[in-house]
Amino acid sequence: MKNFFLIISIFILLLLIYQSNNILGSIRLYEKLHKPSYVEYVHCEDILNKAVSKNENYESVSKYMSEEIYNNLSIKTKSFYEPNQKWNQKIYVINQAKDLIDDKIIYVDFILYDDQDELVKYVSIGRVSVLNDGGVWKIIDYIQSTKPSHDDYIGTVYNFMLP
Repeated sequence: MKNFFLIISIFILLLLIYQSNNILGSIRLYEKLHKPSYVEYVHCEDILNKAVSKNENYESVSKYMSEEIYNNLSIKTKSFYEPNQKWNQKIYVINQAKDLIDDKIIYVDFILYDDQDELVKYVSIGRVSVLNDGGVWKIIDYIQSTKPSHDDYIGTVYNFMLP
């Protein structure tokens, strides 16, 4: 009987730790989504969503990025799923900042998540650099950290926090 209570206690403790990670990630995400404090230099959210969508191909975004960048953006979405599997990735821009040296270069931070109806979702943050030359812009690089820092990693969050 004593071992049973010990096992149940450990299980409850692990469950609380898991839930606290979801809660903390959800709070960080809520702050990023509902307290935006950035200037929008380029409107690229629609193009980024086309790049990661299962229904779009490279031709629909070729004006805005090279095929290599398209493949880097979409490889995690399009290569991990079976042809008839339900899925669709979604991007939401959370920050834009000009480069300190060259003001034609803009860094766009975004969250990436699966747009399925689930209570808890995995959310990651990515960054693209955009060359904005006189109102004509093009994504020139996709930057993704292999070891995310505390500020740019959200993890698992509750679905109701997402747009």
